Amino acid sequence: MPIGTQYPTEWTTHHDPATGRTIRQLTNGPANNYPLYYFIPSITHPNDALVFHSERSGWVQLYKLDLTDGTITQLSDGHTRDSGWAIWCEPHLRGIYNHLSALNQAKREVYYFQDEEVRSTHL
Repeated sequence: MPIGTQYPTEWTTHHDPATGRTIRQLTNGPANNYPLYYFIPSITHPNDALVFHSERSGWVQLYKLDLTDGTITQLSDGHTRDSGWAIWCEPHLRGIYNHLSALNQAKREVYYFQDEEVRSTHL
């Protein structure tokens, strides 16, 4: 899918009987969805969007989840042949390099690798 493709909200809400708390699942589908790397923020300032990797198109791409209405927007259109760079990555992933994206909160940009290039997109 091209950059800018939008998907409807996938939010589901559950009630935890043990704690009494409400749990909101943000993505819901057959593909892997995961945040940026574990020590890199995935939520923008002022907490209005979540930037994440997803394999929903069959390729690893970046997406932005609007935390006000749940809309998901595709941010990248990478075509790297083997983008799983670490031993724990799925073999033969395609798209952008997963686990290597970074969010610049001050500029509201996300940086990512495609092939041998560093790219960025404004949120």
